[in-house]
Order: sequence, then structure tokens, then C-alpha cells
Amino acid sequence: MIGDKRASGPFMDWPSVLASLAATGYVVAAVDYRLSSEALFPVQAQDVKASIRWLRLNASKYGIDPARAIAWGESAGAHLAALAAVSCGDRQLDPKEPGNIFGFVSEVTSAKASDCVQGGIAWFGVFDMTTIQGQAREVHALSRDERDAPEWRLLGCFAAQCRPSQLAAASPISYVDRKDPPMLLIVGDADTTVPTEQTLQMDDKLEAAGVRHQLLVLPGVNHGFLGKTQDATRDANLKALATTFQFIDDIIGQPSRSRRVEAPATQSQR
Repeated sequence: MIGDKRASGPFMDWPSVLASLAATGYVVAAVDYRLSSEALFPVQAQDVKASIRWLRLNASKYGIDPARAIAWGESAGAHLAALAAVSCGDRQLDPKEPGNIFGFVSEVTSAKASDCVQGGIAWFGVFDMTTIQGQAREVHALSRDERDAPEWRLLGCFAAQCRPSQLAAASPISYVDRKDPPMLLIVGDADTTVPTEQTLQMDDKLEAAGVRHQLLVLPGVNHGFLGKTQDATRDANLKALATTFQFIDDIIGQPSRSRRVEAPATQSQR
């Protein structure tokens, strides 16, 4: 619904965090996608897949190894990063936009570059549209009993009035199979925006399918890893970053790479 690639939760300067990752030798691309006020699903997933293809088509220009890519996102971005990870080559999410809206859409829709990634990282994401309404009620999270809740605005329909196929198409959990790449899931156990159970449910699905994955549940923090104090927020986000950077190293990095994660600058609690 809101946000852009330059902002992330409590961080004062998210681009500098990404720059610290790039400084160790990775190519880091921050992706914007159309919000639900601009277009309905699946164009958001298609925008992400178009971006992945564009990066592969321009791999030589930017020094990218096209065989090693990870999708990483938080909240709505985590939903899309997870979709990118588990829906490799899925036709219903294939970029189909005619014309040249972003300057590269025509190029990627006609090209044969892959939209597959070798890993996925999801911070406090949405994974199952069919269960989130009930889960939100149970933990008194952001209500999904209103038509303008984020998921229903994204889909253009309301809860059970949505077709089962619509809910499934937008739910990363429905795409999971044993061929999926490794995934890292991180969530706070006090999330009142997206119920923590969404992440736990995805973890169970990956486990059942035999997909290599890692789960980190951060105690006492809400959406955005926001704690009750600024120190708690800082510590939770620092741990999430360290775990994320290590996962990236393990999946697509060099075995000899070592990294020291500096404390992120965070905004004061409101």
C-alpha cells in the first residue's frame, strides 16, 4: 500500500545498509513495484520478476553472476520475495505487461532470461491469504475483517468473496515444493500487523516439502522488529541483519568471506 525501496522499518538510512552489503562484493539492486493503489495483483509479482530478468539481461554490464541471486524483502516486500523464490517459471506470474512502462518491460517480456532465484529471505511476510483473516482475529492483529485491509486491496476482492484461485495465486505457501531454493524466515513473536503464525505456517510448509530453510523468531518485537525500547529495536534489527548477511554468504557467497555487521542507525520509537 505504501513505501518505496529507500525505506525500511526503523532504519534512518536503509540505502547505507544495502551499501554495506554491496561493499563486500555483492551486487545489490533495490526494486520498486506498483502499489495496490496503482494496480491489482499479480502485477506486483510480475514487476519483481521483470526486474530479476532485467538484471540477468544486464549481468555483464553490472558484474553480476546470473547463476547466483537471492530475493530479499520485508512485510509486503517479503511476500513478493517469497513468491519470487517459490514460483520459479510460473506462467501466471510471468511479466506480461505490453508497452514500455518502466523502460525495460518490453525487453524482459520478450527475453528468455530466467526469473528464478537461488534463495529467498522474508522478514515478517504474508504467506497465506486463506488463513490471515482468522489468525489476525486470534491475536488481535490488524483487522482483516475490513474491505480496505492490505491483502484485500491488493487482490481487489474481500476475504471469502475472493475466488479460491485468487487467494492461492497470491499465497507463496501454495507454490512450495521440494525444488524450491533455500529460504530464511525472520519474524517477531509480538507482531500485531502480520500475525507471527503466517511465518510459522510457511516454516511448516517448507519443512514438510523438504526445502532447506532457516527460521529466526525474535522475542518481544513487533512488525519491523520494533521493541518496547530503542535498544530492543536496535538489537533485534542487528540480529536480523547479521543472520541475513550470513545466510547470503552461505547460499551464494564465497566460503572464505568474513563479515562484521555494524550496528544500524534506527529512528526513535514513536
